[in-house]
Amino acid sequence: MEIYKDILRGIVAGLLATCILSLLMLIRWLPPQFETVTLLIGIARVVLQGSGLPAPFAGWLWFFVIGGVWWGTWFAIIAPVIPGRAYWIKGMVFGLVTGLLVIWTIMPLAAGGALGMKLSLWQPLVTVSEHLVYGLVMGLVYHWLKT
Repeated sequence: MEIYKDILRGIVAGLLATCILSLLMLIRWLPPQFETVTLLIGIARVVLQGSGLPAPFAGWLWFFVIGGVWWGTWFAIIAPVIPGRAYWIKGMVFGLVTGLLVIWTIMPLAAGGALGMKLSLWQPLVTVSEHLVYGLVMGLVYHWLKT
């Protein structure tokens, strides 16, 4: 039964971390071409052709579902085996791994080429940095919810 509580904590922590990252994007911490949501909107345009759903809405929806539900659940499940004693460290390790997964999978799907290098030489660094911020916030919130 404890695993279900941990998963719920992970989802809440993931959603809050996604909100923080979204706020940073909305205040233009990053130029639009570097935002993960912009890439998801591009993918959504291709996937949703003819469905009638607006691509920006779908891109943001996917961003929150992936950041909150998907990654939050996985963090809760694997947190006990992630290296580090403190949850903020576990969160940053998790963020690093998720950032690398994004530049290896999402970037090529979004026509960004290998590691997103077609978009910019900075794209891989920016994407991993975003995910480190996300992981840090998620780890801190998850720890706070567990105590």
